Amino acid sequence: MARDQPVRLRGSDDEILDVARRARAAIDVDRALAGEVIPALAGLSRARRAAVTPSAKLSASSASMPVAGGWRGVFWTVAVMVGLVAAVAYGWLLIPYRGFTFPPEVVLQVAPVAFVVAIVLLTSALLAASVTSPTQALSALVISVTAGAMIVFVALYRLVAGASAPPELNDGQRLWWFAGAAALVSLLTVLSLRLRHRRLRQDAAAGVVWSGDRAIQRERRRLLVEAHRLAARAPDPDSPAVSGWEEALSRLDVSADALAQARELGAVSWLTWVAYDGEIETSTLRLG
Repeated sequence: MARDQPVRLRGSDDEILDVARRARAAIDVDRALAGEVIPALAGLSRARRAAVTPSAKLSASSASMPVAGGWRGVFWTVAVMVGLVAAVAYGWLLIPYRGFTFPPEVVLQVAPVAFVVAIVLLTSALLAASVTSPTQALSALVISVTAGAMIVFVALYRLVAGASAPPELNDGQRLWWFAGAAALVSLLTVLSLRLRHRRLRQDAAAGVVWSGDRAIQRERRRLLVEAHRLAARAPDPDSPAVSGWEEALSRLDVSADALAQARELGAVSWLTWVAYDGEIETSTLRLG
């Protein structure tokens, strides 16, 4: 049995619970065994459910993270959206699109304006990122990353295509475009990191715990180790739990696959993996 993977029980939920009830009845016959494993299984079930659907109470610190509305929120939204459009336009001027290419004179007129607008507005958005709501922060983060990736793509295209690719710019003009692109990508990177940090702080203040959180992942690994340890606890050969389990198996009305797995695993192991599952409704099953 692979100890880095849980055991998936066969059969429908009703069949799995039916087998689990017989397993619990068989274990209860051996009071020493039941006193050892049942409390541990109850704790495993509670902890596993918490790890599968992580949650936390609303933190009082959320009161210290107000989200400004009114004109400040509107200004931030307009600033970041117009700034991102300007940044995209700055990059888009230097790449052909369906056979169309901007003339060099248009590029030389529009690119400096787009660059200044993007720098000013995105810097303002960066400094005022504290007014964002969680939805604003997430939307702006996605668009910022996309805009930065697009500028990087255009820069790589221009490097590969060379100076002769339309629109044709001289070495000095291409140099200042690349310098501007580097500045914009750097600013977008800082803005994205700030927005991500802001979103994480807002989530933490609101009591949100993501399933990818390191603490949750560590807890899930610990519970899997604990489940394998409990599943390996077999009753003594002369325990009444063994004969009780064999009798229960002979009277079970479940699928052949479920019956074969139940016989292979044993009562303690089957009940352990039901407790570990975390998603099967076990309110009708006595665990603890």
